[in-house]
Formats: sequence, C-alpha cells, structure tokens
Amino acid sequence: MTTFRSKAIRAILAIMFSTGMVVSAMAQDAATPAIGGVAVDPTSTPPMALAAPAPEIPLQSPEKMKLAHEYLSADPIEDQIKKAVDNVAEGIQPDQRILFKSMADKYIDFKKLRDSAERAAAVTFTEEELKAMTAFFNTPEGKSLRTKLPEYQKLVQPVITEVLQNFMLKIQDASVLQPTP
Repeated sequence: MTTFRSKAIRAILAIMFSTGMVVSAMAQDAATPAIGGVAVDPTSTPPMALAAPAPEIPLQSPEKMKLAHEYLSADPIEDQIKKAVDNVAEGIQPDQRILFKSMADKYIDFKKLRDSAERAAAVTFTEEELKAMTAFFNTPEGKSLRTKLPEYQKLVQPVITEVLQNFMLKIQDASVLQPTP
C-alpha cells in the first residue's frame, strides 16, 4: 500500500525535477526514493532535514539587486513552484490533494525562495542579461513561454526520470560506484 507520506516524498522529488533542480541521487526503483545516496523508507519517520542547509548567497550591488527583483517580478519563481505543486497534486488521490496543497502553502518558505532567487540571479547574470530577460518575460512571447513551460516540463519530466533511473540502475548493476561511507 502506498502511503500519503511516500507519495509526498515522491511529489517533492518530482517538484525538484520539474523546477530544474538537480537531485543528487535517484531511487533504486520507482517505489523507493533515495536522497543523498541513502534509500528512504517512506513508512519510517523522516529525518529532520533531507538536505544540508543551502549556503547563503551574497548580496550584490543595489542596482544589480534591483534588476534581479525586476526580472523575478516578470518571471516569478513562486509561480513556478506553485505550478509544479499543482502538477504533482494531479497525481495524488483527489481526497488528498487539498491536504497536499495546503501543506505546500503552509511549509514552502516563498520569502526565502524569492530572496535567494533574487540573490542568485544578481550573482549569476550580468546587468545586461537581467535587463534582457526582464524585457523578454514582459513581452507576449515571454508571457506565453511562462505559461507553457510547466506543461513542457510535465511532458518531458517522465522521460528525464526514466532515463536517470535507468542510468542509476546500470551503475548499480555494474557495481562501479560504491556508496560514500
């Protein structure tokens, strides 16, 4: 029997994939999630944290931070996460969708996510790139891309998951890599 907790763990992993995050380990099989190379028993008590705390991203100049804020106003990361949660919720039993979505609303720290995304954008992109991305995402094409990208990701995600799981199975079968002690 698949429990809500195991579905929630798989849902979190799906959100990580669908938003472009890289998961450091794949499941040994579709029913056994793995995090950091450690198989997670979805029926056991989960650890306090599944990952180490994210490193602090340094602030940049006020001008760059303003440009990063403008970019993320044109392409809000919060919308990407909320759409990913909605997509994952479609795969959960209807009677548990409301609980899943309400837990996401309650426990996802959107302020921290937004602040970190703005800092990351300011660190990663030049002022010219931030201006260009902001301009693009404010065009009809950019707005259309924002609405269509989650559907694209939803279509390609199962293939990405399958390919990476098969890759991990081949590595495990070949016993090429040993787990870190």
